[in-house]
Amino acid sequence: MSQTPPVAPDELPVAPHTNAPSVFAGRMDNLLAALAPFRAQLIALATTCYNNAVDAYDSSASAATQAANATISAASAATQAANAAISATSAAASPGTTGTSITSLTITTTSQTLTTQTGKTYVPGMFVVIADATNPAVNYMFGQVISYVTATGVLVVNVTAVVGSGTLTNWSISTSSPQYIGVSRGRAFFSSGV
Repeated sequence: MSQTPPVAPDELPVAPHTNAPSVFAGRMDNLLAALAPFRAQLIALATTCYNNAVDAYDSSASAATQAANATISAASAATQAANAAISATSAAASPGTTGTSITSLTITTTSQTLTTQTGKTYVPGMFVVIADATNPAVNYMFGQVISYVTATGVLVVNVTAVVGSGTLTNWSISTSSPQYIGVSRGRAFFSSGV
C-alpha cells in the first residue's frame, strides 16, 4: 500500500450564538447541515491517517526483515570467503605443491634446474620459492616455473629474486603468489611476505 496525503475537512460554518438571536436559527441550520458531511470527512481523514500508519509500520517491518536478511547474507559470504581461504591454503600446502631437493644450487638470479620428487603438480607459469631447508628465512630464491617433468621430477625455475648467498644442497620447494616487486643490494622485496 502506498501512503496517501490526508485531506483536511471543510471548515464548519460560523456557529450560532445566543448573543445574536436574529441570526441564530439560520446559523444553526447551516451548522446542522454541515455536520453530516464534516463527520464523513473526519472519518475519511482518520482512515487515511490509520492506513498511512499501517503502511509505515509494514514498511519498517519489511526494512527490518531485509536488514536481517542482508546481515545473514553478509555473514554467509564471510563464512564462504573464510572457507575459500582455508581451501586455498590447504591446496597451496598440499603434497603436490611442495617438495624437497638435494641438487647443488648457487643462490643467484638465473634459470635453475633441480630434481625433486616425481608426481608433483608444478606447472609452467606458477610461482615458487626454493628455500634453504636449514635456514629458509636467510637463503631463498623466488621465481616462475619454466617446466616440470612429472615422471623424473626435473624442475626448471626462472629465478628472478634472491635473498642470501652461497651454494647449497638441501632445498625446500613451495608454491608462492606473484608478490615479487624488485631486488635491491642482494635483497628481494615482496609486497606481503614470501
